[in-house]
Formats: sequence, C-alpha cells, structure tokens
Amino acid sequence: MRITRYIMIICDKFIFIHLQKCAGTFVREFLFKIFPNCKRYGSEHSGVRDIPESQRDKLIIGTIRNPHDWYLSWYSKRKNEQDGLFKNLFACEFKEFLRRCFFTEERTLHDIEFHKIREQGIGHYTYRYNRCYEAEFKPNLHIIKTEELREGLIGAPLLSEEQIKIFDNMERLNSSTHGDYSDYYDQEMLKWVEEKDQLIFERHGYEVDG
Repeated sequence: MRITRYIMIICDKFIFIHLQKCAGTFVREFLFKIFPNCKRYGSEHSGVRDIPESQRDKLIIGTIRNPHDWYLSWYSKRKNEQDGLFKNLFACEFKEFLRRCFFTEERTLHDIEFHKIREQGIGHYTYRYNRCYEAEFKPNLHIIKTEELREGLIGAPLLSEEQIKIFDNMERLNSSTHGDYSDYYDQEMLKWVEEKDQLIFERHGYEVDG
C-alpha cells in the first residue's frame, strides 16, 4: 500500500512547505514536537499554490540547500534502492546520474516530467523548487538555507529558548551518507548544475564553483 507523505504543515501562525532533500523531514518532526496542534495538509507534491485561500496570509516557511549538494544527497539516498520507478535513473555512477537528469530522453518518471524540465531549460532541483514555492499569489515566504537552519528558524522568528533546546537535542532524520560535494564533482558536472539551477544560485546567494 502506498504511504502518503504530507508535504505541508499548517500551524496557527505559519505554514511549512517541505522541499525534498532539504532537511524537511527533520523540520516537520521538530514542528510537531513544539506545536502539537499543527495539521498535515495536501499530498507528497503540494506547494504554496495549494495552500487554502483562508490560510494564505500566514508566514510560509521553506528550506533549501546548495544545488550541488542537493543532487548528491538525492543520488546517495536513492542509488541502492530497488524501487522500479527510479532504478533507471539512479543505477549508475554519479556523473552518469547527472547526465541522465539533465539530458535524458525520458518523458515522465513518477512525478518527474523530463520533457517539461528540458523545455524550460532548468534542472530537477529548480523544477521541484518552483513546484514548492511558486504561486499565482505573492506569499509571505521565508526561505531558510539548511546550512543555516537553526539561525533561520530563530530569525523567522519561531522559537523560544526552550524550543531551541529541543531543536539542539533532536537527532537528524532521513539523512544520506556522503562526503563534501567537492569530492564528487568535476568541472563539467559543476557547470551542468550551475547552468540548469542558475535561479537558485542567484536568488539565494550560493557560490558558483564551476
């Protein structure tokens, strides 16, 4: 039986949108610890556009991470899984995985519409980012870098001193195991990501390495 993974958490004063591989599982579980009245809403691929109209005036919290690291984390988490939906994408070395991400002739794989990604000239990360955070209305959106997660949540502001202690003592969840992304990329790979996910590099101030 398929398990529905809720991607949106609605709390009294804010809403959290879960972007894949950006510490969302950890943040979601943390929020339920400190705000037990939060409600799950939507489905696995919901985003800002799916927020009920009655809730759209609330602060919306989201998370992101360095695009180079995002692809490596996604690959590292999935490469050994036997899921038939993704086997053809992940069953290879990391460089070939990136090549398939950006240049494959696939049309649709689970929720990934390759033809739309190619038509828009963007990367998978930007595609997912847009699905989470873009909407026809102008949201009060606060995006936190996972590299600065603690500071970002405090700065929203969301946390009391007691809640910060809970945050500091929580075990990280759903993490993939890999080293620094610089150990996995060559110059060609760096440029692929920087060209396809330019929007995220520029909008959120990530350094270009390629």
